[in-house]
Amino acid sequence: MAKLRRFLDPQTGQLQAQVESGPAVYDRIPVPPALYAEPRYIGSHSFVGRTAHLARLSDWTAPAEAHPVLLFEAIGGTGKSMLTWEWTTRHAPGARDDWAGLFW
Repeated sequence: MAKLRRFLDPQTGQLQAQVESGPAVYDRIPVPPALYAEPRYIGSHSFVGRTAHLARLSDWTAPAEAHPVLLFEAIGGTGKSMLTWEWTTRHAPGARDDWAGLFW
């Protein structure tokens, strides 16, 4: 994080233009609590089902939850990324209204 600080504009806190062998590229980090996703999930098909898992994620966000980290573990290809992307982008905003921020 300390190394990244040199790319921040001291006035605005936004990333400054970076030159990558061509024209300047502006990489804006959204203002929290807006989702910051880098990289964004690119699924190969639409999300279907998994309502029990989506409900578990929403339950985990309850203010009284004693465990601030939830781990989904399974072998590759079972849909962990697709599930968590679906929840983060479509369910998290309605789960609570006091997010400090969301990142992917």
